[in-house]
Amino acid sequence: MSVRKRYIIAVPQHVRLGSGLSLQDVVAGLPQDQLGRAGSTGTQVVEMSAAEADQLARANSDMLIEEDQPLTLLAPMPALGFEVGPDRGQEYRFAVRDAQTGAPVADATLFVKGARATYRGRTGKDGSASVRVLDAAIEHVIVSPAANYWARVIAAPAPEQTTEVALPPLIARGAAAWERQWLGKTSEVSGGAGVKVALLDSGIAEHPDLAVAGGMNALDGARSNDYRSDEDGHGTHCAGVIGGRNAVHGVCGVAPEAELYAVKAFPGGRLSDLLEGLQWCIENGMDVVNLSLAIERPSPLLALKLAEAAQAGITLVAAAGNGGDSQIAYPAASEGVLAVTAFGSMHAFPADSAHALRIAELRNDASGLFVPNFSNRGPQTAFIAPGVAIISSVPGGYAAWDGTSMACAFVSGLAALALAAHPEIRSGDARQGAHVRQLLAAAAIDLALPGAIQGAGVPQAARPTARPVGRPDASGLEQQQQRVAALISDLEGKQQEIRAMIAQLG
Repeated sequence: MSVRKRYIIAVPQHVRLGSGLSLQDVVAGLPQDQLGRAGSTGTQVVEMSAAEADQLARANSDMLIEEDQPLTLLAPMPALGFEVGPDRGQEYRFAVRDAQTGAPVADATLFVKGARATYRGRTGKDGSASVRVLDAAIEHVIVSPAANYWARVIAAPAPEQTTEVALPPLIARGAAAWERQWLGKTSEVSGGAGVKVALLDSGIAEHPDLAVAGGMNALDGARSNDYRSDEDGHGTHCAGVIGGRNAVHGVCGVAPEAELYAVKAFPGGRLSDLLEGLQWCIENGMDVVNLSLAIERPSPLLALKLAEAAQAGITLVAAAGNGGDSQIAYPAASEGVLAVTAFGSMHAFPADSAHALRIAELRNDASGLFVPNFSNRGPQTAFIAPGVAIISSVPGGYAAWDGTSMACAFVSGLAALALAAHPEIRSGDARQGAHVRQLLAAAAIDLALPGAIQGAGVPQAARPTARPVGRPDASGLEQQQQRVAALISDLEGKQQEIRAMIAQLG
């Protein structure tokens, strides 16, 4: 029996099928047990084999059919390698304690790095953990707490004995955090009041430093209000970077007065969930959408939806990716999206913390700045922002995380500041996003790095007293509109590409 996969089928609004059938007609002719969710934007999820998908595409040449590929939530502990959890091999035992009080630290994750794989364990209520390892020797161990402590790296311990690990408490410094010193004088601008920022992420949990204005759950197909659960913590962390409201002893976000909206697309999200979430953002008048996620391959349907969002005036900001690759991940690499890479400071974390593993050859020992080894790079890079040892909100407290997700959230916050400080640019069409990019680029700090790494540089808060905003370069805007129009009109070519991919998969 052929293996079935999830596909999305769609008929763009401006296209009529040559057969004269509608999408509903096509769906009605499919076996009911193969039908999944019907999207609100004229899409249908169908389970079928590659051969069935190819047959459907040949019968309806104007229909878009592509695999409903899974979404990837960019991890805050990048580049750990293949992870396993064997029940045999040498045993390594650990006891994790608070460095100040000696109290046990529960729910800390241990990553034991071997030559061939990374082995994972977790501490119990008594702070102890046991990890079995198949490799003959290990390189190091990362001890990553769930919240409120710095993660540590310890040298390879001896097996069959207990290794004591003391974790130093982590203190959230509010407006005094290192990364905020790179964002310009945010105190001179509005805090983002009146600007709607949506996070397509894992949800936003309840936290004293966060106020969530609304949102939706894109996973259940019903647009429910179950968006305040965050099993991963990723969305809550990014939300704190953008809009945290504790300027003294907690998290002070870039735009603390902006309205935060949680669009839950994890865990287990797919492309169809992302499309549904973006449609909700368009319908509900979002100004900025933060995309700290990735998909494996370019998607014609996603490209069309992103173009629609940009035409609605939404500034789209996406993480470049955490693979250390020389190409930007999608959707950050898509047309009209601000792709954000990351940099770090060696002065921002303890020397024996896990963040030190991010230091790469591209660094300045005098200033302490470095480009982390996980940050993707490529010609689509728009900006670079702080992305190492970023302290922000998580369920249960605070955590210091790494990733282009954190850098992406900074730029989303700055985009909100620009929109609040310059109401005259809020045109509600494609010019709005172009104006935001122009404002941020005009005030960006040049780190003297290649454009593929830093884009225009580190964006700064756009003050109301900044130089007057003129119309974005007309030729550039027209070129973008022409590319969007070409994308929409070239559906037949895209369909041929999809058929080729389906043929390869089959």
